[in-house]
Amino acid sequence: MARVFARIKDLRDGTAKMPPEDRGWFRIYAKREDIEILLKSQNMRDNDESWNYYDHIFAGHESDYALFPNKTNPEYYGIYVGLAQLSLLDTIVRKIIKGKNRSSNFRKTLSALLSSPRTLKDQSSVNEFLDRLIIEYTPEYKISKRDLFETDVREINRYITPLNTTENDISEVQDFISELSRIC
Repeated sequence: MARVFARIKDLRDGTAKMPPEDRGWFRIYAKREDIEILLKSQNMRDNDESWNYYDHIFAGHESDYALFPNKTNPEYYGIYVGLAQLSLLDTIVRKIIKGKNRSSNFRKTLSALLSSPRTLKDQSSVNEFLDRLIIEYTPEYKISKRDLFETDVREINRYITPLNTTENDISEVQDFISELSRIC
């Protein structure tokens, strides 16, 4: 099936076509300045203001290598690749877009990065940030769960996707992932 792009805000408002109940994979994109907000989180490195992961991860890289540009919306770059083993609708809409901060790894990570030290961000603040992002999803109802998982891992390791905390073998993000594990 074809890839579908939508603004998360439009999915939340019901003005975009909803993902199907099929399994599949998805990629979440953010503008560079939003990526910078996440990677310069005050919760990382014990609040050492002289250190930030944005500079550490992307130092010396051309943006085309380091970040996966969205061809439809070139000002957006991939930050997360996800897998919906049962239902894209359930994973994307019910868990990520309309869920609680602990309902998905992605929301939990956003909450930890956007919050004050040791205090999870409230639902509305995470939702406001989510509404600035776009999502691409691809239903894959004819593919096995194993093949879907392998596709997910391949996509995660194709470019730097800093918010993928599992299955991510990109060396530039390993310190960041370790630090995320500490605060999540």
